[in-house]
Amino acid sequence: AESDVYKRQVYKEKMILCYDTLEAEVLVKGESIDSEVLLSKQTLRMKPTYVGLTECDFVEIINNSNVPIDFSWRSASSEKDEKEKRDKILRNLEAEEATERVVLEEAQFDESEEESLDSDDSYDADELTKKRERKAKKKKDIVARNYESMKANVAQEILHFNDDNETYKIEPQSGKIWPKTKALISVSFSPKMACEIPIE
Repeated sequence: AESDVYKRQVYKEKMILCYDTLEAEVLVKGESIDSEVLLSKQTLRMKPTYVGLTECDFVEIINNSNVPIDFSWRSASSEKDEKEKRDKILRNLEAEEATERVVLEEAQFDESEEESLDSDDSYDADELTKKRERKAKKKKDIVARNYESMKANVAQEILHFNDDNETYKIEPQSGKIWPKTKALISVSFSPKMACEIPIE
């Protein structure tokens, strides 16, 4: 069994073990402890840099514990903030999907008008209507599948740190650090304008 642990405490859960027609209840217990993981620096102050050039600095993630740890640089400072960002992305995708559906419906109307003008009596009106409906449904289904896939990816993926202006860059953004070892993280600063730019 696997469990995601977010704070220090004792965890208890009941698990049902099924074998053939038999069932047994098993109590699973586990305790989480604070890992001895720290940063070599709490603050990075990047040196003044000319526009168009890049300044780099480094920070180490030190794992003094006896277990491997996974790390990732996130775009949000808490689970609540990350959920809000994820929900905002999903709302934007839903709005884009709705807009694309409207565009498809308008295009379908325009196509039907053109076919009506170009068609002659030899074409059956019902057949033309069904043909247009099948074509429109196919396009809508493709749009729906594409956005469903994008929304599923957003719901599952980790929202890594991402500077939209590409002023700051962190590498690597995620990884594993084995017990009693360190990971060297590179932070680069590439200003696009002459001003003081805080990292959020």
